[in-house]
Amino acid sequence: MRQGARKLVLCAAAMVIVAAARQAQAGWIIADSVNASATPAFYDPGSPITMTWAASQVGWFYTPSTSFPLWEVLTKFGVTDHRLVTVDVYQASHGANGTLLSPSAGDVPLRSAQFAPQTDALAGGIFAPLTLTANNTYFIGFENVSGLGLNVTADSGATSLAGGLRFGFSGGGYLPVSVGGFLSQPILQFQYDPPNLPPAAPDAPAVPEPSSIVLFGLGTCVVAGSAAWRRRRSSRTAAAFD
Repeated sequence: MRQGARKLVLCAAAMVIVAAARQAQAGWIIADSVNASATPAFYDPGSPITMTWAASQVGWFYTPSTSFPLWEVLTKFGVTDHRLVTVDVYQASHGANGTLLSPSAGDVPLRSAQFAPQTDALAGGIFAPLTLTANNTYFIGFENVSGLGLNVTADSGATSLAGGLRFGFSGGGYLPVSVGGFLSQPILQFQYDPPNLPPAAPDAPAVPEPSSIVLFGLGTCVVAGSAAWRRRRSSRTAAAFD
């Protein structure tokens, strides 16, 4: 009898810990979002075919309308695997106006973090707090994305970011080329932990955000077609977008 009561107490304690953890997760504040509730372009869970990135890194310019402390940038890919993706936050002056954005050119990100992407669910990397200033432009980049489903949306009426898509291959930085159309419509969410809470450790894998949160130009060689089968995917030739 005592052993059964002890188990009940331990179970209740575990439930309290889980509830506290969920409450801490809920304490995160969404500072801004871009197409966060949208479905990734060409993603259909009932279809074995999807579109994937051929570029190894992709990114977009972002200008916040208000200032806020940034702790985490999240995105949503159409198809994922077990890899880690790196998210970078740069000053917009690096790579703006058609210049190359590259570590070899001295462009060092303000913040970087790795995370495990999730299929059709928001996930992102957590880093030391960074204050984003209203009306200042930043560049949000994602590395190691080749073969992952697109993290843009083709939804009608979606938000497009000025400057379009920037991309690059094999870690060589972002090319001085801008791609418009739906490829300029990334899925992004920016959030932070309230100042009175300690920084939270990133989940592994990242926990998808609650579903209640509401938040073609030169596309050749940037995205590629692939057959996203449950157990294997076979690459197809690169698709061009006009």
